[in-house]
Amino acid sequence: MNERVAKDARLNTSVMLKHYVTEREKELRQASNRTYERILASLPSEVATRYGFVPDCQVVQLERLLLTATASKDWARVVELATELGRQQEA
Repeated sequence: MNERVAKDARLNTSVMLKHYVTEREKELRQASNRTYERILASLPSEVATRYGFVPDCQVVQLERLLLTATASKDWARVVELATELGRQQEA
C-alpha cells in the first residue's frame, strides 16, 4: 500500500516514509476511522444512507445523532435523543 501512495505522490517509498509519514499504520487507520465517524455524525441519516451507509442498528444511529447534537450545542435535541436512548436500553 505504501508503494501505491508513494507512486501517486511521485515519491519513492523511503522518502515518503522518512519525511511524510510519521505515524504507524495502525495509528493512521485509527485516525482515519475517527475522521470517518465525525463526518458520518455530521450528516443527516438520509444523506448518509444515500451515499451507501447502512446503520448498524437504531441505537448506533441515535448515538451518532446525539454526538452531532452535542457538537452543535442543540441541547433540546440532546435531551430528546438521550431520552430515546434510555428507552432503547430498557427495552
